[in-house]
Amino acid sequence: MRVAITVEDLLDLDPGEVISAQRSGGIEHFGILTGRHLYGMFPSLISAQKIRQEVVEEKPFRFSRGAPLYAHGIWSEQPWHQTIWNARSQLGKQYCLFSGNCEH
Repeated sequence: MRVAITVEDLLDLDPGEVISAQRSGGIEHFGILTGRHLYGMFPSLISAQKIRQEVVEEKPFRFSRGAPLYAHGIWSEQPWHQTIWNARSQLGKQYCLFSGNCEH
C-alpha cells in the first residue's frame, strides 16, 4: 500500500508505520514513524540518512526536505513499540548503502 499524505496526516497515523519521501530523480527515502512528538506538535521519524551518514530521529519537515510524503502501512508483525525500540537502538549507527540504508 502506498498512499499520498501530508505532514498533517502524520498525526492520524499509527506509530511504527513506514513513511517515505519521493525525492528528485525517483529516489524514495524511507523512515519509521515514532508517534512521539519530539520536536513540537508532529511525531518524529527514524531513518538512515545518507546526507548525515547515520541513523537519525528527526522532525517530518527535515525528513521530507519538501518532497511528497507517502504512507506504506506497518511492515512488521511485531508490536509497534518493539519496532520503535529496534529503530531507536540503531540511532547514531553509520549509514551504509548495502547493509544500513533507509530500507533496512
